[in-house]
Amino acid sequence: MVEFHELSEFVRGYVTFQFPNQASFDEESVEFKSACRDCHDFRYINSNELALAETPEYGQFELGADFWQSRNKTGTGYYDRAFINADVRFVLGQSAVSFGECSE
Repeated sequence: MVEFHELSEFVRGYVTFQFPNQASFDEESVEFKSACRDCHDFRYINSNELALAETPEYGQFELGADFWQSRNKTGTGYYDRAFINADVRFVLGQSAVSFGECSE
């Protein structure tokens, strides 16, 4: 089992929505592995844009949460963050959507 506090901040933000109210995760579960892989891939593909979006008040946890929100078209996420440059918001939002919707 992997404990919530052992995850990176980005993954913590993401799994807060993917697996609500969970404090530990079966590292062998397909869903958890997929969530971690998607977070890794998204961060790799969008490293420049994520660096431009991050602020002291909007860190890795929030960026991870917005990845989940954006990819699942919840009506909030990267597009909602007016303090992020519009071009950066667009790239992050489009990239998140390209990962497809997911649920628990």
